Amino acid sequence: VVKRIFALKLQGNSLPRIAEVLRQDKVFIPTVYMMMKGLRKPQNHSERGNYFWNTSTISTMLKNQKYCGDVVNFQTYSRSYKLKDRLKNPKEEWSVHENVHQPIVDRDTFEQVQQTFAKTKMRSPKEIPKHMLAGYLVCADCGKNLHYKLTSPNNANHYFSCGNNRT
Repeated sequence: VVKRIFALKLQGNSLPRIAEVLRQDKVFIPTVYMMMKGLRKPQNHSERGNYFWNTSTISTMLKNQKYCGDVVNFQTYSRSYKLKDRLKNPKEEWSVHENVHQPIVDRDTFEQVQQTFAKTKMRSPKEIPKHMLAGYLVCADCGKNLHYKLTSPNNANHYFSCGNNRT
């Protein structure tokens, strides 16, 4: 499956297209596959089914250096042994050990896929001004915070919306 995902990306397919191909061919998502092999305890997985591939999963797999035979250490750290949260280390502080185990994907293929990610342009985030009541207003129905929204054609039209109720 990993080799196929890399091959599909090299053929020029987008991440949503790769997910669609895997869904159509009924390839199990990694969580379901690990449960079937007994590597993970059964749990409630995606309500969308055993074959619903997410583009973020595919992106993570394509960027994972382990598939070309490397071991990457010190990607995260903890401020203290008392704190459970993990913080990301910058790439300069990672320790990469190359050719430690047998690769699934050869290094040339991995590097070519990384180049495809470098060529894609990312949209810049929208600059939405923060409203003075943002963070204070809550939904009367569910109690969740209300999100501040602006309409695209006319930024003068703005409102608060509940993420659960969409009202």
